[in-house]
Amino acid sequence: MPRPKKPLKQRASGVWFVQITGPNGQRLTKSLETKDSMQAAARAAQALEELDVQAFGPPQQKWRADTPGTEWDIPTLPDGSNDYANAKARAITASEVLEPEQLRGMTWLDLAREAEQRKRRREGTPYSDGWHKDLQQSIKSCPFNPEEITPQLIRDWIMQLEGKGLAGKTIELRVGRLAAVYNACIKTGLLAGRANPFLQVDFQSFAQNHLETALEEDYRKFFELSSTWPREQRLVHEMQIYMGFRVSEVVGTDRSAFDPEAGTFTTGVKLRRGEPKRTLPLPPSLVQELKDFNFDWCKAGVINKRLKLIRPELSSHSWRHGWKRLSRDVGMDSVKGEFFLGHSLRGMEGVYGDGYSTESLRECAEKVWQRVDTWR
Repeated sequence: MPRPKKPLKQRASGVWFVQITGPNGQRLTKSLETKDSMQAAARAAQALEELDVQAFGPPQQKWRADTPGTEWDIPTLPDGSNDYANAKARAITASEVLEPEQLRGMTWLDLAREAEQRKRRREGTPYSDGWHKDLQQSIKSCPFNPEEITPQLIRDWIMQLEGKGLAGKTIELRVGRLAAVYNACIKTGLLAGRANPFLQVDFQSFAQNHLETALEEDYRKFFELSSTWPREQRLVHEMQIYMGFRVSEVVGTDRSAFDPEAGTFTTGVKLRRGEPKRTLPLPPSLVQELKDFNFDWCKAGVINKRLKLIRPELSSHSWRHGWKRLSRDVGMDSVKGEFFLGHSLRGMEGVYGDGYSTESLRECAEKVWQRVDTWR
């Protein structure tokens, strides 16, 4: 019996349904009575069978898909008999149940729901409203459905975005969101056995100015110019220069982050979920500066304007790259250096949980501070 190209569809209300074309050309539909895409995909095969029956005969059945599928793994004893006492049940995944035709009917929103369910299982929280808003932009600008995807179509889409004058970083974000969703669905088994076509297309962008590293002459010029700057502006730069902080780690903190007695500063921006914040020692000069500071930091725009006075190619991240270069030059322990910067790298499992003593960190960081002091 002939069927429409996409038998699985969704109404404006969100309820899924299937439709077929009958022998006389009439269109027959059946509601799947659910707004959940996974449940709809599981019910679709039976619903299509029942639509066939509607035109030709047998009675309808109950929803078989509502009962989770189970497969039994029954070990064999040495004598060749089955060991039913130690048999284990294995849940059948969606990818083992769904037929290719049902998978082909899925949209980007279906894949996004699957990806969000995975995130809930792994982290206990859904994606943010901002993530959903950004994803809608990606879906709106994407000219193809998941069923049609090929590396060439992805490349053509990137060229279309470039033709509209979008920046490289914007294109990377738009394409990357769908690439991440597709990859999540491969891992859940919904798209099991499929290769991610996004991996065959280079859609990354690189902002060279962002990667500029501060040089010795930049430090010298900063200390020369900053003596006349307001303290709330100068201190942001010095916190980055001496500590390697991200600018957000500085301007996003208040007085509670500073311990004048211990001479430490606590920050935790961008750490992995569940990891504690880093408490780091400060050089004596910054400890004295912060003791009577009101922690009313300046805006990021002001920071960038000041940087252009030093060198137009610099960004606030340049001080962070400069700190990393200096830590290597003075022979600082590489793992402690990455901890100081708040990087989460392979081989550092447990480091954030155990932490380092303030004394050991100070001993390493003092070498960097002394090098910077020679340029004041």
